[in-house]
Amino acid sequence: MEHPDWVMKHKAKGTEIRKLGKYYYLYKIRSEYDKEKKRAKKITEKFLGKITEEGLIKPKHERIIESQKNISVKEFGASRFITKESEDIIQNLKEVFPDTWKEIFTFGFSHHLH
Repeated sequence: MEHPDWVMKHKAKGTEIRKLGKYYYLYKIRSEYDKEKKRAKKITEKFLGKITEEGLIKPKHERIIESQKNISVKEFGASRFITKESEDIIQNLKEVFPDTWKEIFTFGFSHHLH
């Protein structure tokens, strides 16, 4: 089956286009020799994204990671002060909620500001 030009422009060496339903997806592939079958077999390595007429939409987890690359800390002093002044509260939270104490403390603090 021949795919539209807007899909095929994303095809490169080591990739495969798959159509599932009405959508097109791009995968990274490679071949590996199978000694038992005495021929090469295709190995799908990675999902690269959904192909649309507007372009390739990377997987959600990659988009999230990329969006977080430009985050920078602009404030430190106030947070440090609040953390130092709340050491007793933090210690109690750590004992009762060892896995989620940071989220609880942050939520409580930010909720107090509003």
